[in-house]
Amino acid sequence: MTIVALIAFKTPLQHYISLTRYQHVGIAIFLFGMGYVMQTIWSWRVYSKWAKLANIATFMFFCSVGLFFYMTPGLDGYTTDPSPKKILVRLSHIFTYLFFALVVSLFWVKWAHEDNKVKDAEKAKEAAKVEADLSKDDEVTSESKEEAN
Repeated sequence: MTIVALIAFKTPLQHYISLTRYQHVGIAIFLFGMGYVMQTIWSWRVYSKWAKLANIATFMFFCSVGLFFYMTPGLDGYTTDPSPKKILVRLSHIFTYLFFALVVSLFWVKWAHEDNKVKDAEKAKEAAKVEADLSKDDEVTSESKEEAN
């Protein structure tokens, strides 16, 4: 879907239908978010809880940003006169999306932290197994030396 989003972004859609620049970008962002939907569906069984939550939060974030851009053609300055109320609404949306971007990034950090804990536990388990195998080999070697004497 990322490739589809890039194609939608690079294709001059406004030559074919009436779109503002933000609506065009909104379509591309929405398609990018739909890629996370597809990835989540395909990988649902192998994802951990935090991986699922991170992907769901990411697709909700990108799809909502894309829909907001598409549904608000007045974001372009040349389409409407910027009134103080519109500027305030624009700023409030910017800060809202910055906050939600922070929340989404926290999901991804939690997923990475969980994944690292699992990998560290697997490494410790493997190291303990190797150490146990080495101690058995040492016992066998010392027994064979005693038998030889």
